[in-house]
Amino acid sequence: LEEQLTQGKEVLASNKRELAKVNEEIAVAEKDLSEVVQPAYDEAKDTMTTMTNDRDEARRRMEGLYAKQGRGKQFRTKKERDTHLRSQIEEISMAKSEKEELVHEKQTKLSSLRKSLASEEKEVASKKKELQEKSKLLEDLKRTVTEKKRVRTEMADSRKEQWRAINELADKVGDAKESSRKALYDMRKSMPRATSLGLDALKQIVVSERLTVGQEYFGLVMENFELTDEKYQTAVEVAAQNSLFHIIVDTDSTAARLMKRLEDEKLGRVTFLPLNQLKVDQGARYPESTDVAPLMEQCISYDPAVRRAMEHVFSRKLLARSVDVASTWSARSNMDAITLDGDLCSRKGALTGGFVDLEKSRLRAHYTLKKAE
Repeated sequence: LEEQLTQGKEVLASNKRELAKVNEEIAVAEKDLSEVVQPAYDEAKDTMTTMTNDRDEARRRMEGLYAKQGRGKQFRTKKERDTHLRSQIEEISMAKSEKEELVHEKQTKLSSLRKSLASEEKEVASKKKELQEKSKLLEDLKRTVTEKKRVRTEMADSRKEQWRAINELADKVGDAKESSRKALYDMRKSMPRATSLGLDALKQIVVSERLTVGQEYFGLVMENFELTDEKYQTAVEVAAQNSLFHIIVDTDSTAARLMKRLEDEKLGRVTFLPLNQLKVDQGARYPESTDVAPLMEQCISYDPAVRRAMEHVFSRKLLARSVDVASTWSARSNMDAITLDGDLCSRKGALTGGFVDLEKSRLRAHYTLKKAE
């Protein structure tokens, strides 16, 4: 755009110089018309008038000479008279020829001046037309320059806006990185050190073993389900406990390969859930009540490919409306019951409850990290 604007300015300057040059040529032509052509025309016209008067005077003189023919007293003989008359005729004829030649010369010059005047008038008209075209082009260039300036201003404003957006995005990226770092730190604090080391090492081992993610290697249990509602976060976390950090794989063979690498390289310990070996209770009958609901169906959604792993972790677990309801239905159905606040009534009779620090929530740290990434 700057280059186009510069070119437009150069063209504008060139047109201005050309316009000035045309104006100068018009001024010279008009000056020449007024100072040379018109005076020459007037002079020729005056000369022609003078010659016409001279011709009339010569005629009068000839008539006077004819009138003198009868004057016998002027000449002594006829011969003298004739000689005198011939001399006068010759003088008049010569004067006539000179006058005619001069008239012809003046007429030729006048014709030439008229042609020159017509040519000059045509050139002046052409220059005026060219001047009008140049003026129109100049106006077009002015409008183009104005439009380019407007576009440049808009682009400059847009660039400033984009810079502001980039700065805001950079701030958000910085905040996201800080949130990611904090979430990763909180998540690692919530698991044993050996598990943390093992999970970090598995990322490289899976790549080096060329395992297909989503077919052979599925990742953490917590990475394979989504909460249907955030209010279920505490209940799901209490129900899963450390199983959130277990790794889902397709077969026990895959699990053995990964465990061997961890053991050989002393990279930590991880619990694997091979889908082909998991034993789940297929005949579990959940109570039909408005006070409780199967936690696996009510609180989470997941890919059917990892259903056996989800059943291994969350089957025979109920979401209860209150602690009393949880205690009652846990004993009746021989299932663990958990409230939204995270109070757990075990099928074996144990009760676990109290304050839950959401700032130290594993799922919350996981989703914060996922969002930051």
